[in-house]
Amino acid sequence: MERVFRDAKPYSVEVQPYVLPGLGPHPEAPHNQQLQIMVPGGKLQEVFGKIVRGCEYWLANGRIVEPPYQVSIYFVHDADVPDVVRAFAPFGPVHLGPGFRVRRAGAHDEPLTSLYEIVLWDTLKFFGVIDRAEAPDVPA
Repeated sequence: MERVFRDAKPYSVEVQPYVLPGLGPHPEAPHNQQLQIMVPGGKLQEVFGKIVRGCEYWLANGRIVEPPYQVSIYFVHDADVPDVVRAFAPFGPVHLGPGFRVRRAGAHDEPLTSLYEIVLWDTLKFFGVIDRAEAPDVPA
């Protein structure tokens, strides 16, 4: 905790475009008491990728995501959520512990491809996609 708060700085409005959906300044707290903590994007992708892999294991009968499949993570603000994500809204959430809500939708034509919406403590929301890795373009 000391290490985290050692790197905390007063909140600056300039960082708002980079704030994770669901996080950010709290309207009930005075502006001069707001803090920001910078986290490397690569580390977030890695941690949230592991969460999606764990969800796939629990919700897809013990499946372990292996090549050629990959996990991609997306942080999207609610106003920017594409219609394709809204399409799986009827799938009821699964609660995998306190403060951990998951919705999973699988593709009908590709059973190993899936889309996840994960909400932590009704605050932080992110999306995970498990799909085939794109083959690199090979010059002819």
